[in-house]
Amino acid sequence: MELTPLDIDQWLAAHTSWNGGQKTRIQAVKRALNYAAERKLIPANPIKGYRVPRVNSRVTYITPDQESLCYEHSGSPFALALRVCIRTGARFGCEFAALTKPMLLIMASGWNGYSSGTKKKTRKKRRIIRITDPEIMEIVRTQLSRFPRGPLFRNHHGTAWTSKTLSHAFRRMKARMLRGGHQLDADCCMYSCRHTYAKRILQGYWSGNPPTSRHWLA
Repeated sequence: MELTPLDIDQWLAAHTSWNGGQKTRIQAVKRALNYAAERKLIPANPIKGYRVPRVNSRVTYITPDQESLCYEHSGSPFALALRVCIRTGARFGCEFAALTKPMLLIMASGWNGYSSGTKKKTRKKRRIIRITDPEIMEIVRTQLSRFPRGPLFRNHHGTAWTSKTLSHAFRRMKARMLRGGHQLDADCCMYSCRHTYAKRILQGYWSGNPPTSRHWLA
């Protein structure tokens, strides 16, 4: 109960190696104290009302030219991961890396699609990702034949991708690009594939027709 907001400020400031993630750390402390208060271990959360900093949103977009360079500076398994994530807008950890055969749907229209695992952002509802691009459909079919059991997408060791290994591979790719004289934005990361997908959809990059408000209402 002697904990104060100033203590939290000093705790965060003392960890100079934390380049980010303050929001998550503060929330973890607040949740622990809320739990203690609910169980009557303490009379109340002493830092209730402590403001959690807003997360700076990433707006990085990978241009088509940059995308080609990414493939050139990546091994084939990671280049495949980038291609699928950019074209489908899948969350690279809980959706792309987690994809298995039972999650795959073959619809009556002939389209391929897959549903993600549960996630708090979607209130634990399954999310359907519809795949109509012939190239991506063929990639999924190929991966199904290679890995009929377990995750469909794997690294060059044959180990299933995870959010951590995908992020690490992206950083290594950025370093190789930099040594070759090519530079991505400082905040460009694996999640930028999802932002790239969204922007290209809004531009009508693949369809040739930007969506209208009527499409979103539907």
